[in-house]
Parts: sequence; C-alpha cells; structure tokens
Amino acid sequence: MPILFFMRYSIKCYAKIGIFFFLMAIFVIFVGKDDFDMQFEEIKERLLRMDMQSYPVEEVRFLLREAGPSGFMVASLEVGQRIVRARVGTNVMKATDLSYRHSPELNPHYWRASTPDMRMFYGCLVADETSAFPSEYVSAVECSRLLSEACVDGDELVTFGIWKVVRSISVIEVIHPNYFSHAEENPLLKQAKFQYESLLASCPKHLREELDQRAEFFSYVFSRPNPSKRDYEYLISALFSEMSVKKGYDGVLYPSVATDGMVGLNVALTDRVADKCVCLDSVSRYKIHRMEDGSVSMEYKDDGYLMPNGMIRYGV
Repeated sequence: MPILFFMRYSIKCYAKIGIFFFLMAIFVIFVGKDDFDMQFEEIKERLLRMDMQSYPVEEVRFLLREAGPSGFMVASLEVGQRIVRARVGTNVMKATDLSYRHSPELNPHYWRASTPDMRMFYGCLVADETSAFPSEYVSAVECSRLLSEACVDGDELVTFGIWKVVRSISVIEVIHPNYFSHAEENPLLKQAKFQYESLLASCPKHLREELDQRAEFFSYVFSRPNPSKRDYEYLISALFSEMSVKKGYDGVLYPSVATDGMVGLNVALTDRVADKCVCLDSVSRYKIHRMEDGSVSMEYKDDGYLMPNGMIRYGV
C-alpha cells in the first residue's frame, strides 16, 4: 500500500456570533496501487482529448482509477458554519425549494460535482462572515444571468437560504495555487494555498512532483468555465466527485469558478449528508438590477419566515 503523508492545520474565522470554519489539511491517497499501467501524463492527455459528447462514463472512471494516488486536502466544516444557497425567480415558497433537487427526474444531467445518480447540495462558503453580503453575492453569481453574463440587463429576484452545519462534515478540497490567481484577496484561499505548499514540501522529493501534477490537473478540471453549459463538459469533475464520495467523503470543496476564486468557496455535499448535517436557518430576498452600462445593484427586499409546515412566509 502507498504511504499516507499528512499534516494538520486549522483556520478559525470568527464572526460576531462566534461561527467558525475549521480547515484540516491532509494529503489523501485515493487509490491503493503501487504499480500503474499508464503514466499520469498519458492519462491526462487521454482525458483531455476524449470526445465527451459520446458520454464515455466508464472510460473516464477507468482512467481516474488508473491515475493512482492523488494529493488533496480534507476540509472539516464544523458545527455553526454557514452555507449560502441562492435561487432566482418568484417560485421559492417552501424550504425544499432552497435545497437540492429531491426528485431524481429533476436531475438528469451531469454538473460540476454531481451525476444523474448522485444528487448534490451546492452552496457557498466565505472566509469573512462578519457580513452576509459577500457570501450572498458569490452564491448569486453562480445562478444569476444578470451577474454572470455581461451582455444581459434587466431585473431578477433572488432568494437566499442560509444553512447551518449541525454535524461535522468532511470534504475533499480541490485547489492548486496555479489556478486561483486571486487567492491573496481571500484569507481562506490564501491560507489553503499556504497549507498546500507546506504539505507538498513535507512529502519525500520523489512523490512531490507526482502529487502536485495530479492536484494541478484536477484543480484545472474544477476551475475551468463551461459557458455552453453542456453537461458532458463536467464528466471528469463529476466522476471525480463520485469517486471521492465512494471513498467515504461527504463531498468536495472548490473555489467559486464564477468569481475566479476572489470571494468564496463552493461546496457540494451529497443529499444524504445535506439531510443529516445542515438545516435551513434563515431566508431573505434581494432584487438585482443591471443597467445598460453594466452597473449592477443588489437591493434588499424582505425576509422569509420559516413556517412549521416547511412553507416560507415573506414580509414578516
């Protein structure tokens, strides 16, 4: 079996109400293989050249298994950590509307960290929780056309659900310093970058380049934009996430693609973990307005009251 090298660090980002985020950094060995039939460079090139339009799911899975040991950090989301989810439109009337898509029929596609057979709860974390606005902004960018597409103008109503972690959650953190150029502007990303470099330096020299090469590739896969929204473009990251879950982790954590890692981190949790480990704490609505000159305003509208029957009553 390969040797498991690990070190631990912690980050505590305290808010006014005492919420903190604890980050535990560990190099994870995904696949227990000492000998490989292919070099990783060959595997990487095959994955990048593959015609994803034909949905070669089993071939991608095979190549991910053949990739062998990969070095990643493990993040622990502790009790009290906030996760923000956003929904665009006026039809957010119950708590489940702010959760993952419960019906399998509503999730027939691949997404960045989910497959048709593995539903995920997507949300956003931020380093500084003294204000809710930054986390709401990042979450809105991920789903709002007005914030993500420069050529669009108009109005949108966005509903934000603030979820709190009630049981500790363990996720694989997919990050590499080369692909998140704005990490210096985000304390959490900056610290994660430092942790990664420290962990790499602690490894034996003969493994350092191998682990770094794999982490760099998968970070690229998670960070690349997909303007076409064709689901087959997510096959590698989705099946990587599937492999992480099958190894016993609760999901994956990665910098926000829409904001180039400047403001926050995205998290994707399995539906089982979301049902047991997070609960909806508060709801608020904002009106987003984008003018023809490209300027954007985000105006608070009202709060939502969570009713005992799971419905949301606004304007209370």
